[in-house]
Amino acid sequence: REQREAVRRDATISTGGLARHPASRAAEAGGSAVIHLDADRFFLSVHAREDPSLRESPGCAPVALYQYNDVVCCSSGARALGVRKHMTPQQALLLLTPAGGRLLHAYWRDWPGPRTWYGPYQAASRELFGALRAAVDATPAAGALIERASIDEAYIEITEAAAAAAGEQDALALAERVARTLPRAVAAAVTGGKD
Repeated sequence: REQREAVRRDATISTGGLARHPASRAAEAGGSAVIHLDADRFFLSVHAREDPSLRESPGCAPVALYQYNDVVCCSSGARALGVRKHMTPQQALLLLTPAGGRLLHAYWRDWPGPRTWYGPYQAASRELFGALRAAVDATPAAGALIERASIDEAYIEITEAAAAAAGEQDALALAERVARTLPRAVAAAVTGGKD
C-alpha cells in the first residue's frame, strides 16, 4: 500500500485543454469541453516505489529511464541538463554523468528472451485510473467519460456538465474544480486551463 501511495504522490498530472468556446454554445457548435491529463514522470514514479531516491524533490540527482535504445522518461533535473525523451541512452549519459546523475533501465525479464516487463507499470496505471475515476465522480462531472489515451494519459469529456454550467467562466471553473479534486485522490499536482 505504501508503495502504491508513492507512485501517486510522485507522479505529477498536468492538465490543459478546455474548449475555447463557451460551454453553453458547445453543444450548439457540436464542440465539447475536455480536460487533458498526463502524468509526468510516471515510469520513474513506478520505480520510486522500490527506490525512494528516485522521488522528485529539491536537490535530487537527475535520472533518466530507458528501454532498448530509447530514453522514455526523465526527471526535471535531467530535463534541465538537456536530456529528452527518445534520446539514446549514450547521449543521455553524457549529459547526466558530469552532474552526478544516473541512467536507469526499465523493468525487464529474461524469459522468453530479454525484454521490457510492463507488469509494474500496468498495475500502477490501473491504480491511477481507478483514483482518477473516483476523483471525477466526486465532482459535478460525475459519470463523465474518461478516455484512456495511454498508460498515463487521459481525456475527461465534461461537455454535459459544462453545458449545465452555462458559460465559459463556469465551464473553466468546473474544469479547475475537477483538476483541484485530483491531488487529494491521486496525491499529484494538478492544474486546470483551457486551450
